[in-house]
Amino acid sequence: MIIITDIDSLHLKNTVVVLGNFDGIHKGHLTLLHKAKEIAESQNLKTVFFTFYPHPTHVLAPNEVKLINTDLEKQYIAEVEGMDYYLRFPFTTKTASINAENFIYKFLHQQIDAKAIVIGEDYSFGKGRRGNVNMLQYFEDEYGYKLYPMKKLKHKGEIISSTWIRKAIINADLNTVYELMGRDYFVSGEIVHGAQIGRTIGFPTANIKPNIHKQLPKKGVYITTIDVKGKTYYGLTNVGTKPTINVTLTEVIVETYIYDFDEMIYGEQVNVKFYKYLRDEDVFKTLDDLIVQMKLDELELIRYAKIDMNKKAKLLFTP
Repeated sequence: MIIITDIDSLHLKNTVVVLGNFDGIHKGHLTLLHKAKEIAESQNLKTVFFTFYPHPTHVLAPNEVKLINTDLEKQYIAEVEGMDYYLRFPFTTKTASINAENFIYKFLHQQIDAKAIVIGEDYSFGKGRRGNVNMLQYFEDEYGYKLYPMKKLKHKGEIISSTWIRKAIINADLNTVYELMGRDYFVSGEIVHGAQIGRTIGFPTANIKPNIHKQLPKKGVYITTIDVKGKTYYGLTNVGTKPTINVTLTEVIVETYIYDFDEMIYGEQVNVKFYKYLRDEDVFKTLDDLIVQMKLDELELIRYAKIDMNKKAKLLFTP
C-alpha cells in the first residue's frame, strides 16, 4: 500500500475512492472498503482510502473526540484490507473552507481520476458540509464517475456508530467492540524505556506511550496479545499510572508483560490487542503484594490461553 500525504503533487489514474473520516474502521466502514475492492477488481481500478488528518473535530470543535483508531492504526487496517493507496488529506481551517464543488472537481476528478466513489449514504463534506450524495450524483456524468452510496449497517437493530464503539471501549466491553468492529480493540505504538521495575520483580514489561488522542479503555489489567517482529505473543497489559510504583505519575501508559519472552525490543513498533478485562488497577502496600497479584493474573492468562506449561511454547498465536 502506498501512503500519500502530499496533495499538491497528487496525480493518480483510474481509481475507486472510498471517502470518509473513518473514526474507527468498524463493520459499517468495512462494507465500503469491500465494495470498493469489488469494483476495482471488476473494472481494473486502484483503490484509494481517502481520509482526513487530523480528525475534523481536532481543528473545528472546542471539545475534540478521542480516536478509536489513530492515523497509524488506520494505515495498518487499510493495508490489511487490501487498499492500494492510503490518502491522508490535511484537514486545516484552510482546507475546511474548500467548497464541495471545487473539492469534487479538483481532487476527486482532476487529481485522483475517480471512476467510482463509495461513501456512506449520509456522509457530508466541504465548506458548510454542503457536499453529499445528491451533489456527487449531480456531477456523475460531467466528471465520468459512478457513485455508490452505502446504507448504514445495523447490529442488533441499532446503527453501528463510532459513539457506540467509543462507549464500549471506555467501559472495557471488549466483546461488543469486537462485534461492532469485526476486529479486537488494539493500541499501536513504539516500545519506550520505562523505570524497569518490572524486570527486578520477575515481570518485565514493554511500555507504550499511547497517542494522546487515542481512546483508551478504563484503567485496569487485561489479557492481551502483542505483535512484535512479525510474531504474536500472549501478555498481560496494564492501562494506568502504576500507582504502586510511581504515585506521582499522572499520564496513562500501556505496559505489557509478555509471557515467555525475553528480548530487547526498544524502538519496535507493536500492536497490543485486548481480549479480556481482568481487574481494576490497584494500589498495593508492598512490591511483594504486587508480585502475588501478578502471579494470580498470570494464572488467569494461562487458563485463558490454555498454555501448556510443560512445552513452554513461544506462544505464536493467530487470533
